[in-house]
Amino acid sequence: MNKAQLIKAIATDTHLSQATVESFLVSLEKTVTAEVRKGDGVVKIPGLCSFAVQDRAERNARNPATGEPMVVPAKRVIKAKSLFDL
Repeated sequence: MNKAQLIKAIATDTHLSQATVESFLVSLEKTVTAEVRKGDGVVKIPGLCSFAVQDRAERNARNPATGEPMVVPAKRVIKAKSLFDL
């Protein structure tokens, strides 16, 4: 499901306009991004998922094209966790 399909499905289910649903999703994305960028916050969307910043250590890897060993530098990434089971 892509973003347009998600917007249409939510609009149909909630009887809201697609513009209203899209506006909400854009606002949600901005809010989650701003909070996670602070680096200390965890954003939980009850019943759906949570987002947090995680530090990844430097590691050794191989270049898949050449097979040469290389070092992947340390970085901060966003970790998303589902809060429901299928």
